[in-house]
Amino acid sequence: MPLVPVSVPGPVDPDVVAVVSRRWTRARPLLWWSLLGVPALGVAATVILVLVRGWQRGSTSWWASLPAFAVVAPLVGNVVALRGDQLPWDTDRWGNRAARTGMLLALLGVGPAVGLVGGGAWTWALVPAFPVAAVVLAAVARRRLLVPLSPELGASAFTVALPLRGVCQGRVVLAADRVSWAVWEPGGGGPAGEEIPLRAVRSARATVLPPEQPPLPWTSDRAGRPLFTDPGPAVLLSTTSGELLVPTDHALLLAELVGRRLLLRRRLEGGDGAFWRDPRRRDGLGRGEGP
Repeated sequence: MPLVPVSVPGPVDPDVVAVVSRRWTRARPLLWWSLLGVPALGVAATVILVLVRGWQRGSTSWWASLPAFAVVAPLVGNVVALRGDQLPWDTDRWGNRAARTGMLLALLGVGPAVGLVGGGAWTWALVPAFPVAAVVLAAVARRRLLVPLSPELGASAFTVALPLRGVCQGRVVLAADRVSWAVWEPGGGGPAGEEIPLRAVRSARATVLPPEQPPLPWTSDRAGRPLFTDPGPAVLLSTTSGELLVPTDHALLLAELVGRRLLLRRRLEGGDGAFWRDPRRRDGLGRGEGP
């Protein structure tokens, strides 16, 4: 079974599988190269450099061979991540995973090996090449999958994000099992926001806050102070603990994305949540495993 599935990873509604599959087919080769191809090339480059160093000196000491062993760690880590968790459909993690992979390749293997060989500028150019290539490939893969955003993606497990309205930096994220939003305040610090499990969401409805509507609190900053909405489009989430307002200029799209994902969950699991606790479980409604 391929580490990066050939067919759409995770659950997908049969009604939209053709649309989502076309997007995944465009993104999959780039994701494979970012998380597996680039690390494999990094391993090969490091081994070649270590062998060149041994040829230059007539022999290779044990400590000079360490980069050739250490550089395997990022590749093994990605293999484990792709095999054991939700990485193939959690698009928010692709960029971070690729950046970490590239940096480890440079720090553990390629960089030390180039230093041992003592090559020229072209050899040192290999060191940043691997992180840059991994990150760029992951970014293009994510873009090919998600741009432009369409409601059909809600009927799959792929993580999608939309910008919030009325804040300097903020976004709402729909993941396989939750909807969350985060706001980055001016002046630094970590994000403030909330996270709601999808099992607690009953429905999502797009609405428009009129100009005469008094500002409504919808979340809190890191100090616990409420943040207020401006007039404009928003999504009203009905949850088991009440109603929540999420201001975004893409209210219609977000409401449909959430609605389709809620419908997919209900069709898959009957409300027991077992599918999302065990991503390997398949109940027959669209299979994400490759052959």
